[in-house]
Amino acid sequence: MGIDLALWHCFVTVAEHGSINRAATALRMDQPGLSRAIRRLEKKIGAPLFEREPKGVRLTPVGAHLLPSAQELLVSADELTARAVALARESRRQLRVGTLEFYPFTTALAATRRALARNSPPILLELIDLPWFGHVTAVLRRTVDVGFTVATDREISQQPLLTFAVIRDEPQLYAVLPADHPLAEQREVSPAQLRHEPLFLPHRLDNPEAYDRILTAVIEAGWDPAGGIRETRSLGGALQDIALGTGWTVAASGIGGNPVPGTIALPLHGQFLNGVRLVAFWLQSNKAASIPTAIARVRREVSSLTRARAVLKDQPAAPLAGPRR
Repeated sequence: MGIDLALWHCFVTVAEHGSINRAATALRMDQPGLSRAIRRLEKKIGAPLFEREPKGVRLTPVGAHLLPSAQELLVSADELTARAVALARESRRQLRVGTLEFYPFTTALAATRRALARNSPPILLELIDLPWFGHVTAVLRRTVDVGFTVATDREISQQPLLTFAVIRDEPQLYAVLPADHPLAEQREVSPAQLRHEPLFLPHRLDNPEAYDRILTAVIEAGWDPAGGIRETRSLGGALQDIALGTGWTVAASGIGGNPVPGTIALPLHGQFLNGVRLVAFWLQSNKAASIPTAIARVRREVSSLTRARAVLKDQPAAPLAGPRR
């Protein structure tokens, strides 16, 4: 007896929403069509799965028993589809890579894309825009093959499903402020001096660990949460708001050394968030040979751009590091 996977999807969605109408909306189908799908599944099984009630539906004992297995089936099907797509991309030597909105990373990734396209055989990079700190989730969900973020050794150790490669160390973090901020003439600043001003942070749902790490660090350094938190999925959008005179955020040296017009980046005082690194990462189960090649090229381009910028500014370049697990 074969049962279409789509019917199990309908069953799980109705069970999770407790309503045919709400499930139909979630599935983007009409209510009569969803009701017919549920009846078709019940006919194939030979038992009712739901009891109809005035304000929705309730699982029968048979439905309640089948629900966990049906949910596992859908998860397995999604994972199989993602693996199949990843294998197909690898056979074409194609990688989906998340992007970050700051120099030198954007320039380095563009240069990497051009260089790898000239490889023999070529490696094709498809660049995917992602939320500010949404790369970990995107890699775990197989939305992209390779992601990038700033992370500490502790955060790296808490991701056993991922392989990491350090692109560069970030020994100095910065506070990004409006260019006309009263503290703009200082050589450095502490979160305590900004304690009454709103803080821009990546959306917590995108990366709870990174969100909590930054928030805890600024509070411990004297910032007052009463100043207000403004969550955003776009780093570029946050920087534009700051340029208009609203709030501040914490940034790595890419932004700190190259602030957008209307903003100024001041070094954060003291040992603020030690051990932060810009890292690339991918699923340990993803053995695509093109990934290490792409990561090595990104590191090379970032190194070249960082050193060139340091020469122009007569400042030492940030130390680079190699792969790590």
